[in-house]
Amino acid sequence: MDRFLPWIAVGAGVLSLVAAMSKPASSGNRSLVNAFAGIMAVVAMYAIAFGFQSTFVGLVEIAHGFALGTAAVLLAWLIEPRTGRNGLAVLGIATLAGGLMLLFPEDAQRSAWLGLAAGGALAAACTSLASGSLGADRLAAFALAAVAGACVLGSYRDGVDRAASVPVLIAVIGVIALMAVRFGSLSKWVKALIVAAILLGGAKLLAIKFLFLGASFNVALGAVASATIVTWILENEDSRSHGPFAISALIWLAWSTVAFGLLQGLGLAVSAVFAAAFLLGVGSNRGLLSMSILVPLLFYRVFLEMYPTETRQIDVGQQYAVMGIAAGIIIPIAATAWLARAGSRFSGLAKPSIAVIAGAITIAILVAADFVLGSRGTVGVLIGLAMAPFVAGISGGEKTGVLAAVGGLAAAVVITFKFAAPHLLLERAEKIQVLGWSIGIAIVLIALAHWLTKETTGENHESAA
Repeated sequence: MDRFLPWIAVGAGVLSLVAAMSKPASSGNRSLVNAFAGIMAVVAMYAIAFGFQSTFVGLVEIAHGFALGTAAVLLAWLIEPRTGRNGLAVLGIATLAGGLMLLFPEDAQRSAWLGLAAGGALAAACTSLASGSLGADRLAAFALAAVAGACVLGSYRDGVDRAASVPVLIAVIGVIALMAVRFGSLSKWVKALIVAAILLGGAKLLAIKFLFLGASFNVALGAVASATIVTWILENEDSRSHGPFAISALIWLAWSTVAFGLLQGLGLAVSAVFAAAFLLGVGSNRGLLSMSILVPLLFYRVFLEMYPTETRQIDVGQQYAVMGIAAGIIIPIAATAWLARAGSRFSGLAKPSIAVIAGAITIAILVAADFVLGSRGTVGVLIGLAMAPFVAGISGGEKTGVLAAVGGLAAAVVITFKFAAPHLLLERAEKIQVLGWSIGIAIVLIALAHWLTKETTGENHESAA
């Protein structure tokens, strides 16, 4: 199959684009000025690459990937009047580009993948200035980056054959899933059920017939389940409502920790592509934005793998420190936003009771962070708490709830570590088992808490905490 996978991906990409463009083209001004700017950027990139190829190894390969990424996003932009914000078209373009990338020599693919992600981003910056853009070009740039980072990271997985190409195969499975729900009037959740079933069925075949790695199915299952919960949380939520979005980002952070514990970098790679495919299938752009935290983590791991000499002082502890920083930023924002929402839903003694429950859940998360992330992760949480007021402040509105929370949470981190420290020396397998159960329970509790205070269409959104 390895020999034919690039052509399977190319074929799947082309077929998906044909299916996605089944509706008549809409009218609108489609200026080519920005497309021309993107093309000129490619020409300039090639000129630089061939001029300095003897000085910088891999620059020509980067230029090839850059050109392909630019062309892919320009294609998404040009066909958009016939597709709109169509997840099938977006994933199809990423799959098509991925298949073409696999035709590159293996020793050139890593550099080319990086160029692909960069070229897609630049092209999206150009096309976003053009009138009539609905966003497919920007979604395509994100999909290209997710697949690119996943493939590069997979190429560094020792002892697992085909790991470098598995994200492209996941994209092919995603295209099949999205084509299955392309035609016919199905409700959003019926589509979600069909897409999830096909993705997980493909993941099972992938685990036993391609990767021969059973844990990859568990990672796929967790990624699709997390994406389903996030889709539900963000359904009908206004873009000004920061609480549900912060909760969603916290879920992705929690799941990425589990995925990394199960399969290291390959776990992050598999999670990112499966989650993106599902969210594209159900049309949840806010969900895609919330899971975008996984893509920089992919490239963070790529950096560590690509420059082992320069980063030899960096070990897995730094990975947990990064996750700790993200958790420290998200937790107070999510907690205070949820409390503000709960305050508008309950009255009397229920309000202080809700506050006590929220505090208990938050402390439990901090204890889990101490246990799972270790001492470096705990330091990361403290640094993240220091950054939380800044992040909350630039998001707009008065965030006195965050102001009140960060000091107490920081003190709680220091206190809880005293109780977690004696248990930090457990074997890795035991840690992963406890990690999986604890984070699974935490995600369920978060979803339950959100359900208790979930707003319905037409209601006022919560005030700033």
